[in-house]
Amino acid sequence: VGIADHITGIQRKYVSAERLPFCSENKFSARRVKTGDKLCYYTGAPEVILARAKHFIDADGKIHKLNKQKLNLLIHEYSAKSMRLIATAFSSSWVQGNKLPDDLIFISLVAMRDQIRTGVTQVVQTLNKSRVQIMMITGDNLDTARAIATDCNIICDKSDMAMTATEFDALTDRAAKKILHKIKVIARATPSTKLRVVQLAQSMNKSIGMCGDGTNDAPALKCADVGFAMGNGTDVCKEAGDIIITDSNFLSVANCILLGRTFVHNVISFLRFQLPINFTLVLLSIVYPLALGIEAFTAVQILLVNIVMDSLNSLAFGGEPPHAEYLAEHTHDKDAPLLSKSILWQIAWTAFGFCVVFAALEALHHRGMFADLGVYMSARFALLIIMSVVNGFCVRARGYNIFAGLSQNPMFVIVAMGIVVSTILAVTFGGAILQLLPLTMAQWACIFGMAMIVLPINCIGRALMGWHARS
Repeated sequence: VGIADHITGIQRKYVSAERLPFCSENKFSARRVKTGDKLCYYTGAPEVILARAKHFIDADGKIHKLNKQKLNLLIHEYSAKSMRLIATAFSSSWVQGNKLPDDLIFISLVAMRDQIRTGVTQVVQTLNKSRVQIMMITGDNLDTARAIATDCNIICDKSDMAMTATEFDALTDRAAKKILHKIKVIARATPSTKLRVVQLAQSMNKSIGMCGDGTNDAPALKCADVGFAMGNGTDVCKEAGDIIITDSNFLSVANCILLGRTFVHNVISFLRFQLPINFTLVLLSIVYPLALGIEAFTAVQILLVNIVMDSLNSLAFGGEPPHAEYLAEHTHDKDAPLLSKSILWQIAWTAFGFCVVFAALEALHHRGMFADLGVYMSARFALLIIMSVVNGFCVRARGYNIFAGLSQNPMFVIVAMGIVVSTILAVTFGGAILQLLPLTMAQWACIFGMAMIVLPINCIGRALMGWHARS
């Protein structure tokens, strides 16, 4: 309380007559007070203040000649300890054209350090493994920025580069692009430096996420593919950003990346589930009339299959939770296709498996298991849906255990059970509307047994993909 009262007393005694706020271009702030001597006080980057200072004042108020070499050694020592430094000075002269007067008298050097938040180092390591390049573009001096980047593993290799904005701005676009993947720190950065980094990376077909909290970050945030504005940032920064990180934590940025990758995974999983069904419907709707002289499914049945499988399973797969291993995956180019060759191969393999099962059903039909054509159509309809549900469990599983992690997505189980029950009710009571006939218990058991053939088919496909990847 005593310190607070002392500060309040100073503020009342030395009332500001004029004030120049800090900006990243000038790297200093200024304040002129209404006292008899009308002194002007300055705070800013040490190198900016020292460049205009020739003397310093000691604790007794005496003025001495400033030993800049000794002070620079002290600045370097504290900067190497990840400390941020602010220099203070005063003068009888005011700023002229946003330039400091050349008669500054040095007062003090303030050193402070922000502790790295728990978990940041581990997240940076994970993102590095997934080839997400993290670049620190800061207003701190080079030594401080390099030390902080080293502490949190942004700089983790001898080839990683740290430079000042002046050095980076001196590079041509062609030269900057060649080394951009190695640059991990740019110190004393200006808004134009940050914007140039974003634009250069985008010209190289890279997806850019920019994180900032100040007004000087707004141009780069606006230009980036995704702008992350910190919740404690300025209103201009929040307006320019696409996403506001309310807790102002870098870990939340990593969580945004994880959620984005989870969304892509869930979309791909749904496509792996839905496309084999559509391909099978198209193929069977062509083969059955041409080869057997009967229709595979009626228009109402096809419509019902699409409604049930599209809407309900989009909810089921959309509920899949994030998995930490998604962060460790390698990044893809901005123009990379959503469905890779391996995923397309899996879809084709699953559709082939569906057709094999339907061929087995045709064999049972000729052996008298589903002799009646109406019963045979009901069997085809029920088999396609039950088989697709079983395939859904295979698609969502990241390994061979189809039940792993089901407790994290109860909606998937509810949807699967609802589809199975609805199929049994539709076949049993659909009648003339759906052109379906009831099946016996033995026939249902046969259909469920045949649907389970999808499991070994899926396992064979995974094994073949793993063998191909190893070879």
